[in-house]
Amino acid sequence: MSAARPWQCCQTAAALPSARALDTGPALFPEGYTGDQMKRRNVVRWLLAIPLSYLLGRWGVRFVSRRAAADWRHDLRVLATTYADDVAALARTLLPSSLGHDGANAVARDFIRWLDRQNPDAELNHLGYMLRREDIARLRPGTRRALVGTTTYIRQLESFKRHAPNRRLGQLSREQLGALVTLSLQVARVPEIPPAPTGENLALDILSFFYTRPSATDVFHGRRIAALECRGLDGVERPPAPLLTRSTA
Repeated sequence: MSAARPWQCCQTAAALPSARALDTGPALFPEGYTGDQMKRRNVVRWLLAIPLSYLLGRWGVRFVSRRAAADWRHDLRVLATTYADDVAALARTLLPSSLGHDGANAVARDFIRWLDRQNPDAELNHLGYMLRREDIARLRPGTRRALVGTTTYIRQLESFKRHAPNRRLGQLSREQLGALVTLSLQVARVPEIPPAPTGENLALDILSFFYTRPSATDVFHGRRIAALECRGLDGVERPPAPLLTRSTA
């Protein structure tokens, strides 16, 4: 390759744009633009982003809440259909024999009906007497009520059914099923029956549900006391009538 001649180098340099020509090109910022305009633009963007983030956050919370309520409803439906007989068998084992077969089955049905009547959208409108001292510090009126879920119930029933013939708790005797429940409570190290169902242990929640009912007072005394009912003064001098003896078949 031959070397460039001197007059050719001068022609090449003349073809290059001058610095003045570069200055006259398109500017990065428009004429008269200041940094304050950029600050105002950022502020407007933030003001528009705040309500949008708030709306997206509320939508996300509602979506999660509705999904959790749908899962809760599905598990409750499974408990009320697939495991209804097993819940009744557990109630017949745990509750006093004076209730009889039909009475224990009725308590099991009422317990499932009570679970179904929970409102996923209900708020905690007051601090009930059943709350513990540590709960009062964190729960306030307006807080969503905690639903008593049934997922743990189903898991516990499945663990019992592994020891039952044909996986049916109704085919176990009262003593056999009672031994399984006692062993599970010892493993869980449960100290006492809760004042209300919590969803943590099916056996204890059935007992808690029954003992807080006025009918439990009648069973203990063997008389129609009708606790928590608004009664008049007629016949107050007479003792409550005795309960009818139920069949234990």
